[in-house]
Amino acid sequence: HGRLCNTRLDLPLSPEIRERVRREWLETDPGSVAGRPVLEVDRTDGVRLVLGPDTWVLIRLSGTEPLARVYIQSSSGGENEELAGDMARELGVLR
Repeated sequence: HGRLCNTRLDLPLSPEIRERVRREWLETDPGSVAGRPVLEVDRTDGVRLVLGPDTWVLIRLSGTEPLARVYIQSSSGGENEELAGDMARELGVLR
């Protein structure tokens, strides 16, 4: 079974960044995330980008707040922290 770590980020977005996130992340299939190839894309609830057997990033735009909610799962807390920082930068929100 193994250990899985989960992280949630609430990243504030300006209207311009929100539109860019929608266009570049939610409406297209990115080839890579944080320097890692995307192995699978699932659009069931936002966009979930699978990076490995137990590693993925889910991006959802809030419908009520100017936020992107980013959920991260991997096998270590350190990897989650690294992915969290990378995602904040890639989405255009400095962290």
